Amino acid sequence: MFSNLINILTSPKEAFVSLKEKPTVLVPLLLIVLSLASLQWGYFNAVDREFLIDELVEQAQAFANAPEGQLRENLENMSPSRLAIQSAVTIAIIFPLIMMLYAGYLSLISKFTYDEIRFKQWFSLTAWTGLPNLFAALAGWVVILTNSDGMIAATDIQPLSLNSLIFQTEGPFAGMLSRLNLLQFWSLALSALGYQHWTGKSLAKSTLIVIAPYVVIYAVWSIITLT
Repeated sequence: MFSNLINILTSPKEAFVSLKEKPTVLVPLLLIVLSLASLQWGYFNAVDREFLIDELVEQAQAFANAPEGQLRENLENMSPSRLAIQSAVTIAIIFPLIMMLYAGYLSLISKFTYDEIRFKQWFSLTAWTGLPNLFAALAGWVVILTNSDGMIAATDIQPLSLNSLIFQTEGPFAGMLSRLNLLQFWSLALSALGYQHWTGKSLAKSTLIVIAPYVVIYAVWSIITLT
């Protein structure tokens, strides 16, 4: 188990052999969920309360025409601990669900291509190739621990996002670019290599299959943003 933690980041082919024979999910999934949940907990307990409320009101009004006074009153009645718990629980539910859906997609592809690779194996690969998320959480914690005034925007704890590193925009695509980060590309590259290793398909075809859901999701997001 410990060797997989090292190999998936330094010698992924060795990890792929091990995971195909003995697929495991619990350890990487727990590490990812706990690290990302802890980041949310740290953020909501470190950010200045008034600054946080102003940001949440602005975000809410971008999606709904609710009165500012009502939004502000509701948020002021919620403690930072409650917000932290809600955010951490959301991650604990949503993140594994997304991984399961993605593993289901790969399993469906296997049925059509007769790869004979089971759902549990794909779920295992998805969980282990998601380990770069640990570095995303670490980078976010660095931001929190080095901040002294509590004026921390939600996007600030994603310093490795494309928006933080390259585009630095506040336009309509800021949210999408803040969701995309360099570590996601690392995870996708690992997934493509794992898919190639397990199925024997070309790297180009493996990459196309692995990134297809992301391309669709971000294409739809872009269309919605522009309309």
